[in-house]
Amino acid sequence: MGSRVPDMLSDVEWGRLVAALRLSPREDDMLRGMFYDERVDSIARTLGLSKHTVRTYRDRLYRKLGIGTCAQLLALAFSVHLQLAISRQADTRRVVDPLE
Repeated sequence: MGSRVPDMLSDVEWGRLVAALRLSPREDDMLRGMFYDERVDSIARTLGLSKHTVRTYRDRLYRKLGIGTCAQLLALAFSVHLQLAISRQADTRRVVDPLE
């Protein structure tokens, strides 16, 4: 999966999302696969892992984030991405008082 990033996010934005969610590199791989609606067998083939291992990583990712479905994972990722974008936009709009 390496450099594949959903079209809506730049590499920098994806990196911020992964950091905000505190994902390991393998969890990052899982999230990327799920963003592309890849099935367990497709993710396993791409990463060179067994389907059982991919399911284990997926389940651990769900537990880590306190969710239970792929839909919840994607909703959480979009929500965090949106929060990061709003926060960055607010930082760029901050007016600096020249007298300070």
